[in-house]
Amino acid sequence: MGAVRVLVKHSLTSPQDIAFNVISTAAFVVVLYFQRDATAPGSAVPLAMLTLPGILGLGVAFNGLIGVISMMAVEREDGTLLRVKAVPQGMLGCLVGRIALLMLQSSAGLAIMVVAGVVLVLLAWAVASLLIAPPILRRMARRESGPLMEARRHRALQRVV
Repeated sequence: MGAVRVLVKHSLTSPQDIAFNVISTAAFVVVLYFQRDATAPGSAVPLAMLTLPGILGLGVAFNGLIGVISMMAVEREDGTLLRVKAVPQGMLGCLVGRIALLMLQSSAGLAIMVVAGVVLVLLAWAVASLLIAPPILRRMARRESGPLMEARRHRALQRVV
């Protein structure tokens, strides 16, 4: 557990790790933001709602596959793996520590993207409700309901024909 703590502390203070996590998460949030008003072709589902699961899966796959491999390659080049081999169970501890670090980083990025996605979807619902509510409230204020609305609709349809 101590190795994981050291790796997390190093990752949280490393400018390269911070920049990568911030830029990649911000890029995905920007994509979701620009897709907030678009709908999927042939449906009324917001495109951001359909994109979010794909982005989450991409983040998990990228961190799981590329993250561990790239970290181990960097450690091999700078000699960390040679030093780790001298410690009993050092390679296993190093691998487990890196995997735990990537799980924490992935979880934080996924949480940020899910919150951003939910906020954007809720924002779309809020805008839609603000557009739909005034006409409904005006009709309610005029007490137009049931048979009165049906008679009005019927008169309007006869004018069109």
